[in-house]
Amino acid sequence: IGAGSWGTTLAVILARGGCHINLWARSEATYEEIKIFRKNLKYTGDLTIPENITPFINLNDGFGNPEIVIFAVPSHALREIIIKFYDVLKEKVKHIKCILNVAKGLETGSNLRLSQVFEQCLPEKLTSKICVLSGPNIALEVANDLPSVSVAASYNKEILKYIQPILSTDKFRVYTNIDVIGVEIGGAVKNIIAIASGISDGLGYGANTKASLITRGLYELTKFGIKLGANSITFSGVAGMGDLIATCISKNSRNRGV
Repeated sequence: IGAGSWGTTLAVILARGGCHINLWARSEATYEEIKIFRKNLKYTGDLTIPENITPFINLNDGFGNPEIVIFAVPSHALREIIIKFYDVLKEKVKHIKCILNVAKGLETGSNLRLSQVFEQCLPEKLTSKICVLSGPNIALEVANDLPSVSVAASYNKEILKYIQPILSTDKFRVYTNIDVIGVEIGGAVKNIIAIASGISDGLGYGANTKASLITRGLYELTKFGIKLGANSITFSGVAGMGDLIATCISKNSRNRGV
């Protein structure tokens, strides 16, 4: 659900692995471009979209009977989109084994973590199947098959055992973690440090400044996460330090260049 850069990239990864993907596009233009030209130029450039990805725009016609439903929509629109899909999700609840959120951030206004938004909005029988994916995942690099890692987090260990091998490839390694709070906070709050990193670059500051921002930023991020109930170790790993470094140094990082 969501044919932006990360949603389309994940769809391509899964399709390359043999999965059949139904990809919901909000825009008619994006839908037509994927359907006819097998491209999503605005979000993934010249990346070819495999034939086993079927775009759809009408909820009732294209949803199918998925085992995994991936939400790849911006945090500010997440609640609206979950509610939009509520009826079809409830209808397909017996088929669905995992609800995977791959967006990062906090909900505007409520400041809820995104898994909390899912808990409030999903059909009750699906709330135990919530999983989040986060890490140093610059979509362009993953789409170009460059080695990357990520973290799937859920309170449900059976969901993690199920989803890990499906998402993993030779070039995209997925770890698991039961610290949902830490993984989500790491993915959301590091954006603040990345913006500061971009400002530092814009001002012409050097490596010393950036290293200071990253390390002290990680310390503050960790303190914030612990206050909210996260495990401090999470912030030393892929979803904390890893995501922070990638977002602060990559020329393709949107937050660094905002």
